[in-house]
Amino acid sequence: MLGYNDRLLARFRPTIRTTLENPLAFVPGHNKFDAHYTLRQWRPDLVFQFWTASDAQLEKYRDHYDYLQRGEYWIRRGSPYERR
Repeated sequence: MLGYNDRLLARFRPTIRTTLENPLAFVPGHNKFDAHYTLRQWRPDLVFQFWTASDAQLEKYRDHYDYLQRGEYWIRRGSPYERR
């Protein structure tokens, strides 16, 4: 999800703001993201990491967009990389 090369996401305001109190938040390509947009628009086969989401939010994302949890990553149901 982070650093995804997408024209729409590139124009977003940073999700994680850089401030004087938190200057290390400036990580180009890793501070703009939208899980709903990425999962809906691009339907990635594998998702390895989410930031700034609670366990309840993650469960909603996983179920709504039809992903299976496999340990630390998710795989899209019906993906050609899904092993049964």
